[in-house]
Amino acid sequence: MGSTPVGCGCAASAWERFATADTLDYVDLPLVLHHWWVPKRIIEGFWVSPEGWPEDTPLWASTMSSHKVL
Repeated sequence: MGSTPVGCGCAASAWERFATADTLDYVDLPLVLHHWWVPKRIIEGFWVSPEGWPEDTPLWASTMSSHKVL
């Protein structure tokens, strides 16, 4: 099976990928790093969509949702 980043797509499609995966890699990164990446993504998103970002997905709403998860 090919490697698909978990961060791409919606939550429903993530569960579908988890169900078909034969291996899951857990990368434990510090929360401070995630707190940096979320605003960085929205700032850079004003000029160009982040790599792998699903088409027609609202960057602002998704970023705010990410902050709630953190």
